[in-house]
Amino acid sequence: MTIADEASPTPEGMLSFVVALARPHVAWLAVALSAAALSAVFALAPAVVIHAICASVLSGSADPRHVAVLALLGLAGISAYLLLTAVTTMVGHKVAYAIQRRLRILLLHRVQRMPVSRVDGRAGEFKKIILGDVGRLESLLAHVLPDMVAGLTGPIAGAIILTFVDWRLTLAALAMLPLAWVAQAWTWRGRTEIFEEWNRTEAEANSSLLAYVRGIATLKAFNRQASTLDNVTAAVHRLRDLAVTITRQSRYPYALFSSTLSVNLMVVLPVSILLYDAGLIDGAGVVLAALLGASLTAPLNKVVFAAMVLSRTSVAINRIRSILTAPVIADVGKAELPAGNNIRFENVSFSYSDGVDGLIDINLEIPEGKTTAIIGPSGAGKSTLARLVPRFEELTSGRILLGGIDIRDLPLEALRSRIAVVFQETGLFHGSIMDNIVMAAPDISSERLATTAATAQLFGIGGAIALSTQVSDRGAGLSGGERQRVAIARAIAKDAPILILDEATAFVDAENEAQVQAAISAAGQGRTLLVVAHRLASIIHADQIIVLAGGRVEASGSHKELLSTSITYARLWIAQQEATGWKLGSREQIGVGA
Repeated sequence: MTIADEASPTPEGMLSFVVALARPHVAWLAVALSAAALSAVFALAPAVVIHAICASVLSGSADPRHVAVLALLGLAGISAYLLLTAVTTMVGHKVAYAIQRRLRILLLHRVQRMPVSRVDGRAGEFKKIILGDVGRLESLLAHVLPDMVAGLTGPIAGAIILTFVDWRLTLAALAMLPLAWVAQAWTWRGRTEIFEEWNRTEAEANSSLLAYVRGIATLKAFNRQASTLDNVTAAVHRLRDLAVTITRQSRYPYALFSSTLSVNLMVVLPVSILLYDAGLIDGAGVVLAALLGASLTAPLNKVVFAAMVLSRTSVAINRIRSILTAPVIADVGKAELPAGNNIRFENVSFSYSDGVDGLIDINLEIPEGKTTAIIGPSGAGKSTLARLVPRFEELTSGRILLGGIDIRDLPLEALRSRIAVVFQETGLFHGSIMDNIVMAAPDISSERLATTAATAQLFGIGGAIALSTQVSDRGAGLSGGERQRVAIARAIAKDAPILILDEATAFVDAENEAQVQAAISAAGQGRTLLVVAHRLASIIHADQIIVLAGGRVEASGSHKELLSTSITYARLWIAQQEATGWKLGSREQIGVGA
């Protein structure tokens, strides 16, 4: 079983989530935390050794060899402390990086299985979660948790050692803790609400900045860059003001907390001297109290800092959990692929994640080897219907049959191997044009590749070297029509028996539209072809035309039949015919004053 096949950890509590995530690496995590605890114990070795040496000297029975042995023990303790600290660091990072790798694969696998509608337009958000939020776990696992363990183990071990000398020294060393607890409670008062406001304000600032950068060309065109930049600046200022508010609210309680953990000597030293005067401890006990008791609670600073990091990390974990618990397309089909490629919709309905109905009770037949066009006004559900066939979206009710078999009973990979898709928004990747085509058919021959490129009119892009032309993310550097032709070439190269074209010629210029339409017609020969179209002139020769309106099938038939039977189709046809004859008039005709 691969990592991507594992069940996703989704416990509610943050620590429960981390524990579930770390389960495959629990042995190594235990090693790291145990090493952190032991390092905190061995860090006390110098104080214990000095106490033993002082006791030996003050008793008058000091033996140089005995003192030397004690000194070597102290050196061994420090060496053990350094070694265990190194083990904590190395093993902690080993566990952290292994968990990050596993979690990122789980998240990517989850995103890959999510409905397309839940992924579109969220690239920035997913990047932040998969890279940034998962990255926070490195600090949590490699630093925060070991620091918390060491920060708690050290004071406990020190308190036990002091108790063996005199229990009153332990009480003296811990006397400032109640005041520290009060200061910490003061620091955290109302902090949950202000952290939520911080996260909300930070998100608003990020969104404002991203919208400004992405829309800079439009803003310049309408001379709105200055006013919009003011909005971005205002969002950044709100974030700054909130940071200042948090700092001002924290300065006095945090100063009190830090002070109370670092002034133990003011209590421990007088108490130890009083105990010495009363004959209850010896001089070595006073030395131990001064060395150990003075800094006994200082490691708790690490614990408090770790708790603050945990609070911030909890927000990141909630975002990670939102992906791990998001609905995905189930892939449990075991049925064999059917011989036929006809598609039937039976009482199919689809609702978006917000509950809005996209398709309602759709019944239609897409015959094998024929061309079926889907038309309708914007928002009618055309693209949604097309996305249901390869299960890019999951229908809410009803069923879709491929060759008589419910597509949910087919393995996803097998189903999608039978379908090639060209979307209106073309997805291209870093690399050459050839790289973007052969991803659909890695074993394609050079001869067939050249034929495919020519069929899709690609050689109009860059002459004879078109296939080696490099493109960047999302096809930047190519025009909309050029990107569309690359996508068409990719679909042709796949050579699938079912071809879905969703506004495939939307960005193709008028000069090349006829050639691309011819290429599409050639590619559709002998295939089940489903065309989602906006321009009705491009589909008037389809074997059947389905008219969608309001998420329902209004009518179906040929172009000639629909002109008289479908109000929606007739209205769209008339509007497009009038638009075809439209031209710019004189100043008077278009209502522009002299």
